[in-house]
Amino acid sequence: HTPQTVTVTGVLDAAAEGTHTGTIQHTVTTTDPDYGSLSAPDLTANVYEVDLSFDPDPLDLGPVAVEWSSSYADVTVTNNGVVAAEIKSIGVTSGDPEFTFTSLSGCYATNVLAPGSSCTFRVFFDPAAVGVRTGQVTITTNGATFQLDLTGEGVVPIISVDPTSLDFGDQVIGTFPTQSVTVTNTGLAPLQISWGKSITDPFYVWNDGCAGVSLDNNETCTISVYFYPDTPGL
Repeated sequence: HTPQTVTVTGVLDAAAEGTHTGTIQHTVTTTDPDYGSLSAPDLTANVYEVDLSFDPDPLDLGPVAVEWSSSYADVTVTNNGVVAAEIKSIGVTSGDPEFTFTSLSGCYATNVLAPGSSCTFRVFFDPAAVGVRTGQVTITTNGATFQLDLTGEGVVPIISVDPTSLDFGDQVIGTFPTQSVTVTNTGLAPLQISWGKSITDPFYVWNDGCAGVSLDNNETCTISVYFYPDTPGL
């Protein structure tokens, strides 16, 4: 008549994700003739995994001007499971060094995320060269490893001038014909223009629509130049 307690320990198989339910079958034997027909019910064991999610996922930090600016984004990590998640390690673990990580609230090693709770961290992207960059933030917990894919692109402004040369042809002395040049930014990074003109007589700027402006992708500005000859010849 002595009660018995059976303790069942579930060991996580990280290769099989999700919550699992199984049945433990067992047989009771005894030498006591009074319990010869004793039977015990089956036991049900539930095995739960740590279940973390990222928001956003994946993380695209977009085009960023090389060595001119940087971008960042905040990521929320949520424990969607029914067991606590103990953070063993967290940070940028692979990819380009232009990605860096900082914890904002609770996303650090040794912290424990209770079921339904969240933490946040921030990822910075500071490209050093033109091109697409990739990386990963990895969280290792007491139950599984979770990874967030990172992407970003280093870009530069590209200046285009149309036309690339001006020919005023033959002109009568004392007249001042005018022609215009269109400046376009065909790159993905903003084009900052400061007027450092190099122009000599008898050519003059009539109207400078580009001085001190910033052109985004495919934006344009116009510079007007006039020719004012005061002596014959080229």
